[in-house]
Amino acid sequence: MPRLSRVTVAMCLALSLLPALASPASAAREVTYRGRTSAPRYDRIHLRVMKKDNGRRFLTEVEIDLTLICEDATTEDWSIGIGWAGRGEPIHRDGQFFANFDVGHEFFGLEGHVDFGRASGTFEFTQAWLTDDHSDAQICTTGELTWKADRKGSRPARSTAARVPDGTGFMRVRVTEGVAKVVKRVEP
Repeated sequence: MPRLSRVTVAMCLALSLLPALASPASAAREVTYRGRTSAPRYDRIHLRVMKKDNGRRFLTEVEIDLTLICEDATTEDWSIGIGWAGRGEPIHRDGQFFANFDVGHEFFGLEGHVDFGRASGTFEFTQAWLTDDHSDAQICTTGELTWKADRKGSRPARSTAARVPDGTGFMRVRVTEGVAKVVKRVEP
């Protein structure tokens, strides 16, 4: 019988430690928002927000499908994914956030407000681009667009990979300590 009681004590001890060991993994939540922009077409936006166990929130990823309109009236469809290294872009206690990146000849500006069930804001993507005959430069931009997104759920925080629709340009930017760096770029 002494053997059975040792096993029972060991099992009770192991079971009592499970909640303590499991709580750090479940402390942070990833909250997903999906919605549309005010663009007439190609207008999807997807946000991921990290909610820490202390209640602080950080924007960790933004994916936006957009159409750039150039000065020569040509258009380009892009899918932009921005992920923040570390904890992410802080969301203030009132729900406001701001993210602006000047990367060489490109500018991306995003601002918004995140509530429990919804998020909304504005964004703009602008870049200097060569004309088709490479004889001149031009500006291509979305102009300032609004966006709205609804909360789609949450799960324990973990890393995920993004997919890019075929036939679109793609730029992945990593932001570390306020410095933006293009880590992957695929032309349409």
